[in-house]
Amino acid sequence: MKVIVFCLPDCQPCRMTKERFAANGIEFVEGSIEKHRELFRNLGFKSAPVVLVEPDTGMALSWSGYRPEFIKALIEGKPDGYGITGYARMRVSIEMREPELFSAPGEAK
Repeated sequence: MKVIVFCLPDCQPCRMTKERFAANGIEFVEGSIEKHRELFRNLGFKSAPVVLVEPDTGMALSWSGYRPEFIKALIEGKPDGYGITGYARMRVSIEMREPELFSAPGEAK
């Protein structure tokens, strides 16, 4: 599973989301909302963090804000139906600017 948490500086919900992932052994990459602010705004995200998840199987999903119920669903392996958005369009837009966020650990960037 690939998880990217886009944050703002000094953001309490961002910190809480990252801590919850870390406490449950979910590895993630951190990105900056500032680099993609217009894209996130156009897609309707109105709070931080913005979380993108590519599960090993099943549908990719995303959400914004501190959402412990979504994190719990990931931990339990039941993310289906949570926070599903126009993920593919968002990923392509972000990956064009920051491909390193989507590279596998140890993969050349």
